[in-house]
Amino acid sequence: MSTYFLGVDGGNTKTHIALYQPETGLVDLYTGGGSNYEVMEGGYAELSIVLKKMFDEFLGKHGITTANITRAALGMAGVDTKTQQTEIAKVLRGLGLTDFSLENDCVLGIKAASTNGYGISCVSGTGFSVIGLDENNNALQIGGMGDVTGDFGGGGYVVRQAIAYVFGNLYKRYPASKLTDMLMTRMKITSKSDFMEALHHHVWGEDRRRFNLDVSKMVFQAAKEGDAAAIDILTTSSKAYGESVLGIIDNLTYNAPPEIVLIGSLFQKNPESILVTALEQFLDENYKKPYVTKVLDAPSVLGALVWAIGDVPEEKRKELSTKLINIGA
Repeated sequence: MSTYFLGVDGGNTKTHIALYQPETGLVDLYTGGGSNYEVMEGGYAELSIVLKKMFDEFLGKHGITTANITRAALGMAGVDTKTQQTEIAKVLRGLGLTDFSLENDCVLGIKAASTNGYGISCVSGTGFSVIGLDENNNALQIGGMGDVTGDFGGGGYVVRQAIAYVFGNLYKRYPASKLTDMLMTRMKITSKSDFMEALHHHVWGEDRRRFNLDVSKMVFQAAKEGDAAAIDILTTSSKAYGESVLGIIDNLTYNAPPEIVLIGSLFQKNPESILVTALEQFLDENYKKPYVTKVLDAPSVLGALVWAIGDVPEEKRKELSTKLINIGA
């Protein structure tokens, strides 16, 4: 009987599923839409339908089903509480998975990049999350409920803050910012009297995902060019991540310098941005002990795959990462 390992990185807007068959060396990758039940009208029931379609399409390509999966590991957005974890685990069992591990997608940074299998992971993708695993296998997640828990990070936060600042610049005497010209150019308008109409079209229109990505990129570009408003948005976000990291350190046990892995598109596509440097500055000022930061240089789904496999030597980890990157993760 062939062995198959399955890793899933399920985010708000994108899902990566990785398959590995050690006997043949097969590594394959599937990319689908979002798999966070929290943004689905049908909740857990809709999540089941979405995942079934993904599994059937991807695994069917290889002539197998979930019944052939030896072990799976899933890091998924929307796993923020024990109740959510229990309900999503029910969905996965209903889809035929039997031996699997399930946590918030934030944990994948630790699984993909930490030296000893424990540390702290910060996600800045569509949303915000910070999770820690310590040497005693204790876990703690901070955040997960948006503004209610101070999740001032991720693309959603950055985009909202940028748009709000431009609106303030146009109508509330906020100081000038490069973001204003950038955003108005993106919306193809020249007069502030057209701003609300254009904003409504782009924020709730068919191109809203592309629009959000473009606005997020604007913020990083403007910050790189020294724009005060953009720098403030990213610095505020960095502080929120730093406070969460300190909260995990205060509540878990790290005898060795904690490894802090940064994952998600905003970190990984901008590894030298102020989002990263301001986080390190905050930690330097508020945590007087050694620590290590790593911006993950591999797809996050790698963390799920090596978690499913178990004990993975460093060379094998690099090999799997390279194959996933070459496929297009």
